Amino acid sequence: MAMIIVAGLCGVLIGYINEYFTWDMLVWKQCGIATIIVLIVEFISGCILNLWLGLNIWSYAGVPFNLLGQICLQFALAWLPLTLVAILLDDLIRWKLFNEEKPRYRWK
Repeated sequence: MAMIIVAGLCGVLIGYINEYFTWDMLVWKQCGIATIIVLIVEFISGCILNLWLGLNIWSYAGVPFNLLGQICLQFALAWLPLTLVAILLDDLIRWKLFNEEKPRYRWK
């Protein structure tokens, strides 16, 4: 249940990227911001759920370049393409279901 809440929070925060930045921002920059959002949420929730409450939902303690076992470089890099999917899906849903502006992207 906790991970559903964490994932939902990440999704909502990623969705707000276009609320604060223009459509002219390069997609890779949007993915970078989204990845930072995910890492911050993952780190804070990991510190609360795993370290403070002792739920031990995940641990990157054995993975190189980890921070308190809650986030690590390897999985941070994996978030980059996953955030692209989240950005595109959020924009599509907002356009089709909520009649928001049609998505347009700058790839280069």
